[in-house]
Amino acid sequence: MGYLIFLLVGCVVGLLIILVDKILEIWSKQHRKKMSIIPTKKYASVADMLKDLDKEIKAHPIRHWVERTFWTLVRFPRKAKLELKTFIQRGKRGYGDSDVWGFCDYLTNVILGGLKQLRKNKCGYPATLNPKTDTYDYDEKRWERILDNMIYTFETSKKILDNYPEKDWLYTPTDEWEKRKDVRDAFKDGKTMKVMTKEECLFFEEGWKLFSKNFFSLWD
Repeated sequence: MGYLIFLLVGCVVGLLIILVDKILEIWSKQHRKKMSIIPTKKYASVADMLKDLDKEIKAHPIRHWVERTFWTLVRFPRKAKLELKTFIQRGKRGYGDSDVWGFCDYLTNVILGGLKQLRKNKCGYPATLNPKTDTYDYDEKRWERILDNMIYTFETSKKILDNYPEKDWLYTPTDEWEKRKDVRDAFKDGKTMKVMTKEECLFFEEGWKLFSKNFFSLWD
């Protein structure tokens, strides 16, 4: 008897979810038509779009709060289901299906966290190349400098990928420095992006080279 009640409740909940999804789909289509900021509007930059959106929010703060709260509650079940699925998948294989939507972001965060942990709690360190003798020997300080350079590179990667609420960083490959001058010039005022200097780009690239060279030495 208890099983039948549970099954019945499950069917009712399932039907309600389907009904609510359908209602929200219809409402969402109507709502988009009434929005003051429509997708067809063209902006000169992302910053201009965000300014326009900020004006809209300030003009209708109560409506914005109601809409945000409503959609947070509506999306919560799906978000909770997705996060639980991702949590289980990460435990089984190291990444979730949703992680590959922005795999560069996910790997950047994982590697950066691991490098910082290794730098803080290392029990040993590998042999590294001594530039004075051109031979490999053991030097803890040299290894720490290598780790610091790699950490800088992945911290910079985060800023290049998504540095919200601060400005994203614009990286230019140094072997294409002159070819991409027009791109740097477009953002040189620093209003929307922080343009990396050539020295910063070189140090950033050096960290990638060190990461590749010392990949099999990232142990504790």
